Amino acid sequence: MKVLHIINYLGRGGAEKLLVNILPVYKSLGHEVAVLQLSDAQAEPSYLKALTDQGIECLSLGTGSVYSPKHIASLIRFLRNRRFDVVHAHLFPSLYWTAIASKFIGYKPALVFTEHNTQNKRAGRAYLRPIEKWMYSHFNRIVAITPKVKSFLEGRVCPVEQITVIRNGVDIDSFQNAETYPKSFWTKEFDLPPNAITLMMTARIQYPKDHRTLIDALKFLPSHFYLFIAGDGPDRAATERYADENHLHNNVFFLGFRNDIPRLMKSVDINILSSAYEGMSGVALEALAAGKPFLGSDVPGINDVVPTAEMLFPAGEAKVLSEKIALVSALNEAQHSALIATGLAHASRNSLMQMARNHVDLYTELLSYKR
Repeated sequence: MKVLHIINYLGRGGAEKLLVNILPVYKSLGHEVAVLQLSDAQAEPSYLKALTDQGIECLSLGTGSVYSPKHIASLIRFLRNRRFDVVHAHLFPSLYWTAIASKFIGYKPALVFTEHNTQNKRAGRAYLRPIEKWMYSHFNRIVAITPKVKSFLEGRVCPVEQITVIRNGVDIDSFQNAETYPKSFWTKEFDLPPNAITLMMTARIQYPKDHRTLIDALKFLPSHFYLFIAGDGPDRAATERYADENHLHNNVFFLGFRNDIPRLMKSVDINILSSAYEGMSGVALEALAAGKPFLGSDVPGINDVVPTAEMLFPAGEAKVLSEKIALVSALNEAQHSALIATGLAHASRNSLMQMARNHVDLYTELLSYKR
């Protein structure tokens, strides 16, 4: 079947990274796949290259703002010309523009939208509820990436029978099989002492991610604890200033966007994700697959992803987080191994291949209704 995924742009966010990882898996299952960006102005070149190197079309409607309604007309023209069997949209405003355009393309592909979060800014605005319901109603099926995302949707913007839960997958092998950096990497690259305890948070530096709580946790830890922040985003400069203002500039390293995340995750002592909320945290699963301890905020999208409450801390509670970090860093060999084994077993049940097969089964079901 011919499948088109529509997204705002292939930037450095979680949904975008997921598409980059999953599209080649669809192709390996024998399907023709392409991705269409509303705008490629903020596209990550390495993501585009990764897809095109595997023969996957990366298309764009231009370089303008993704919020421009002009994309509706462009989408209509594009979909009329290409005639895909399945059109699968992600994120807002791709949700709106795809819904409207689908009314005017002259044929009826299977229309799917994935809801990636348990919250959004539109949800609290009652005046938008009728518009939201109308937009969601155009899709044959809404994919919720966790049961909590399903609960967020049902009744508010769509009926329960319109929703299918398909959990996100991660590239388990890339993290399990990644090469570990030697201890000398940290001393040579960052001038860390031999007894350094390394922590890392891998996430876009933008709300709902909560880097400040993790930075605050360092205030309660000994000076040989070091934090590495992998990722970029609009709040990076403010977060760097926050670390400096709290006199932690020697203990916090901003790595920016990295292509060696699997190696880094497998090399640090503890991976951490501090967040106000998530859809379904791929970072949590990747950290578990890397075979290192993981700690995450006790919020939707993380607490329903990890296998045990031992891996959670109350969101925004820096002191409690510091205590959890100290506890994990002090585990004996047997306790450490047991924690790792639990994480690895859990991560292995959330593969990209299983996710892709679930999507293909859904597409096949929807297309059978149209015959």
